[in-house]
Amino acid sequence: IDKVSDRYRENGSMSEKMLGEFIVHNVEVLESAVELGLRKGFTEEELRRLEVSAVLHDMTKADAVPEHFKDIPNYALAIHGEAAGEESLDILTDEYLASKGFEGDFEEIRQEVSRAIREHMGPHPGFMDGILAGVNSRLRESGEPEITHPKAEGRISEALLAVDMRSLAGEKGRKK
Repeated sequence: IDKVSDRYRENGSMSEKMLGEFIVHNVEVLESAVELGLRKGFTEEELRRLEVSAVLHDMTKADAVPEHFKDIPNYALAIHGEAAGEESLDILTDEYLASKGFEGDFEEIRQEVSRAIREHMGPHPGFMDGILAGVNSRLRESGEPEITHPKAEGRISEALLAVDMRSLAGEKGRKK
């Protein structure tokens, strides 16, 4: 959480209020993910994977938009799951995973966490589908490839999507 919070601070484009809302959301997603995983009977290994996914799921949400896409409203919001999923592959080194108590096939762990982060974006009816449609319309106009949000598949992905949506549906999430 601190690593992601520091990244938001370094971005410099967020007000202190917005920064606080992002941090509250990340903590809420992490706590809710652990609670859901325990209720669903996740193994200790699954809980660790879910925790890492929850912590990193929004890490790129406040990143600067590449110059080429600055004129597309909500581009950063629409692409952040893909960007965070990709970046998580670099963060989750063998050394890092071993230091957090992971064992086994580290590449498989990296792939599952990365997939969960990508898949936490949906697709799902409502707000995000509307955002994605608007962004994709502008991307088509400029001849750029569209962004897709893959369906959440698997226990880790489904749990992360559920707790993120729950957090965003709450009062604090709506403010964020």
